[in-house]
Amino acid sequence: MNITRVITASVISAGVAAGFASPARADDAAPQAPGTYTFNWVDGTLPSTWTVTNCGTDCTHVEDSGNANFAPWESDAYLLNGYWTMFVHRTDMIACEGGETFPADAQYNWDASLHGIANASTGGVCGDPPAPVQSQFTLTQVS
Repeated sequence: MNITRVITASVISAGVAAGFASPARADDAAPQAPGTYTFNWVDGTLPSTWTVTNCGTDCTHVEDSGNANFAPWESDAYLLNGYWTMFVHRTDMIACEGGETFPADAQYNWDASLHGIANASTGGVCGDPPAPVQSQFTLTQVS
């Protein structure tokens, strides 16, 4: 596979057990905790910063700061079946070995442990056939 960073930084990936995250059942969800979080891909790349604000019942607005490699973005996450779920169109979601990037739509899911998974499709770029890809991430509350 010629894709070095299948899914790039950001995307929401976890809920804070103290409030920003969800418990096992959506009915018992605590209020979301606004704040600042560090977003990290489990397999490494530069971290980014998420600024999280409330946007309604079971809704959290996420603004990703971007970093030296990837552009900033923002989206809303909704509590669904005990997981926070967010859809993001990224202009630089797929990165090839040569450094070229391509857009992709991604789905981010995370739970109260502040661990999550982002899913996208390569769309047949970087010399590879179209294929689904996934990457794990973590969130750490800063403030």
